[in-house]
Amino acid sequence: MGSLELTFPNHQIIEDMKKDIIGEDFVFQGPFGPRKCLYLDQTASGKPLKSVETFVMQNILPIYANTHSTTSFCASQVSQYREEARNIVKESCGGCDDDVVIFCGSGSTGAIHKLVHAIVEERDPSPVVILGPFEHHSNILPWRNVAHKVIVIPEDEHGLLDIKHLEKVLEKLEADKVFQNRIVIGAFSAASNVTGAVTDDIAVTIMMHKYGGFSVWDYSAAAPHVTIDMNPDTGYEHLNKAAKKDAIFFSGHKFTGGPQTTGILMAKKYAFLNPVPDGGGGGGTVLFVTKTHHQYLHEIFEKEEAGTPNIIGSIRLGLVLQLKNNIGTPLVVRRENNFVRKVLEAWSAVPEIKILGYTSMPRLPIVSLLIQHLQTGMFLHHDFVVGLLNDLFGIQCRGGCMCAGPFGQSLLGINEELAKEYERILPQPRKSDSQHLETFNMLFKPGFIRISLPFHASDEDIDFTIDAVKFVAKHGYKFLPYYSFNIENGTFRFTEGPCWTEVIANKLHSFNLPSEDSLIDKTSEDDHPSYSECLEYAENVASIVHLVDSPHSSTGDDTKAFSEELRPLRWFLLPSEATRCIKDPKSVTKTRCPFTPRSDYKNHEYGNNPERWANGSIPHQICSILKQESSSDTILTSSQVSELFRKLRLEGCATISKAKRKVSNATSGFMDDSSSYDEERCDLCKSSNVKR
Repeated sequence: MGSLELTFPNHQIIEDMKKDIIGEDFVFQGPFGPRKCLYLDQTASGKPLKSVETFVMQNILPIYANTHSTTSFCASQVSQYREEARNIVKESCGGCDDDVVIFCGSGSTGAIHKLVHAIVEERDPSPVVILGPFEHHSNILPWRNVAHKVIVIPEDEHGLLDIKHLEKVLEKLEADKVFQNRIVIGAFSAASNVTGAVTDDIAVTIMMHKYGGFSVWDYSAAAPHVTIDMNPDTGYEHLNKAAKKDAIFFSGHKFTGGPQTTGILMAKKYAFLNPVPDGGGGGGTVLFVTKTHHQYLHEIFEKEEAGTPNIIGSIRLGLVLQLKNNIGTPLVVRRENNFVRKVLEAWSAVPEIKILGYTSMPRLPIVSLLIQHLQTGMFLHHDFVVGLLNDLFGIQCRGGCMCAGPFGQSLLGINEELAKEYERILPQPRKSDSQHLETFNMLFKPGFIRISLPFHASDEDIDFTIDAVKFVAKHGYKFLPYYSFNIENGTFRFTEGPCWTEVIANKLHSFNLPSEDSLIDKTSEDDHPSYSECLEYAENVASIVHLVDSPHSSTGDDTKAFSEELRPLRWFLLPSEATRCIKDPKSVTKTRCPFTPRSDYKNHEYGNNPERWANGSIPHQICSILKQESSSDTILTSSQVSELFRKLRLEGCATISKAKRKVSNATSGFMDDSSSYDEERCDLCKSSNVKR
């Protein structure tokens, strides 16, 4: 695929990659002075890379043209680049001739909607859809809109997809003869974007195919961290056909280097059951159009990519995946595993920190947590914690439900009855005096803090993050009196002094060419405290905060801002309560919090033993890499690594086979030659009772 072949790169590549990240040394002016950004929100979006943007600027933009033009040099060259990018995506994801790659919008959401249209739209009868426990709203709502019935598979006692429950559901559907009348689609997350929990994608896919269902996978959280395999090798030839996924989708923007890339849908050709393309077609999708008739192009990707595509974004995604391939999954998995284990060990020892989900097993480097104020029993609001981590330490992370509401509620211990109460009170309109608009009680929406641990972080970055979160867990409430909350939009902001959103003060309407006034006005990259100085400053402020007056030093009571109906549903500490805890701690009593996060997960017997997971599955990948000896790493010189970034190239273009597979092939013949089935297959496949 590429001319540069790297296996197990050493740590030199990490240093070069950190230097290559745009904004790695960005400094902003906050309420406590200048702070260097430490970006730990990669699960939401990755950061851009200088090498990728330089390649685009030097090689693509000068010859940019529309891919619907064909004869001119610029158009044909850009078209070739884009098809090379498509080929890189296909090869990177283990595609074969039966698979088609489609560039979709700006992320997974567009890809899922395209898949739903392809399989489901305007079908009668409508399908039954089975969802996993970890699903993002983008993998829930589109299916709800078209399904006859949606069935959600819960977590098991270990915090993983309950595969035994899945088989019971499939057995019931088979007994009710549902498969004879309706398509059954299983849509699962390869990994949770909240906890980093990974799913045995091969065992689940084999089970779905055993009963005649489709198996489609959301790789949005997992794609930057693991090898994507559309057609995995299970180690058993007679199982390989059953293990082939029907579709996968992911967002390019979640990769390092991925901003402004597209979403990806990769699906078997037989999955495109709807003869009408998504959106009804458009420019570039037709062979011929008369006054009364039209004929679509034969190739699926041409028919499904209507209009002028995101040409630059498609090519940029090819570059990003090429870079991921060159770095290699082993290096990524090893570093991220070391980081997440270190973080979990440190934070699990702090009673104020409540880590969500299981803390063992193979997983991605994603940690979600709540911070509890033990004296009152209330939690520090996630928006306050995220704001304080930003203001004091420069850490960029995320608070909320991570667009995974149902799973988040399960992790927080919110039952269906309580969830309905929050659903009822959140949209109750409140009159906004400032905007004369109806706004809502968003402050009460439950949420948590999520921190991502990227493989290219340094050990110092991780150690600083550990210490910063531990500080906020122990002393964060002392800063709460200096923050004001907004009931309507659920935010906390520093009350006095400069606000970072105002200090940056660069607006789009000020952009002007070629004036330098349009450049971002930011603090000098050299003018900021070190990690140790940030921590020392925070400790000093926390030690004297009881001597300093705050906006909430009076006897005011913030609870008066809430109606009697809202008060029993409050789960977060208020500034006036924090003031009492600081000034008169003996007067503070414990308050009943409406929910308690789950902490009853059990360790799984499979653990980190790769032999217990389905061969080639995501947990098997991670466990196998961790079992390998790191001493085999190839040593690269600094100049060799720099050459990697300088010579990023898109190479090779594979043509898509024009063979058409009928829909009946989607579920027939999966278990051919099953009489030779090996009793020594992995335990999880064994539990799925694959018919012989």
